Amino acid sequence: MERGLKDLFAPVKEELEAVDRELEKLFRSSLRRLFSQETLRSSEDFEQLLSAGIVLLVGDLFAKSKNAVLPAMFMKLIHLATRFHHLSMVEDKRQEQLLILGGDYIYAHLFFALCQKNCLHLLERLSNLILMMNEGFAHQEVFKKKVAEPSYENLIRSIEKHYGNFFGEACALGALFAGAEEKDQKLLFHFGINMGIAHGLIKAGMDSKWSYIHVEKALDFLSQLKTIKSKANLEKMASVLVYPQSGAERCAIF
Repeated sequence: MERGLKDLFAPVKEELEAVDRELEKLFRSSLRRLFSQETLRSSEDFEQLLSAGIVLLVGDLFAKSKNAVLPAMFMKLIHLATRFHHLSMVEDKRQEQLLILGGDYIYAHLFFALCQKNCLHLLERLSNLILMMNEGFAHQEVFKKKVAEPSYENLIRSIEKHYGNFFGEACALGALFAGAEEKDQKLLFHFGINMGIAHGLIKAGMDSKWSYIHVEKALDFLSQLKTIKSKANLEKMASVLVYPQSGAERCAIF
């Protein structure tokens, strides 16, 4: 794991460990077998840490920060399941069925966890998120197969669905569970949406000037948030997402 990433998530180290413990209890030994997939190793530290870490960093701004462990676990499960399904489209056909089954298996555990933790009120919200992410990814795959470049507007829409919605919901749920007011949840949702788009544009190989626009929008939403705790780690996340420090993160399939 890159040093900068460790430093970024240092304030929520205990909560990240709590997420992993919850996942181990949920999956038992089967979790280790899933994580051992060769296809997941290249960016495991960055992408898997990020999926839960962003929820916890947002939660850390508010009074009930420990409560953000639960949505962090849900978002990590969504990330893992969608990653398995997306990899099934580009990996060797011999692994395709295994990856699809692995994704289905993780989704089943997500829905079980929602029941177990009395969070069925999130079912529609998270189901819609999964739908949007897969729709966005599918559009990006179609763009790759076409000779003509997609319009900037179409590319942005697909990236917003794929990355923007994930980061937006991660931030909003972290705030919700940590006791934030509704107006703050909305600000953080839009912060996350724009950070996700900025990150997705970089991963799509677009000129970084387009990412800067959305980073600035994200920071503008963040500046409107009034909290006692410092927002420095969320501000720092902009550079981590837009300037990944190694090639593995840049080419990873989220």
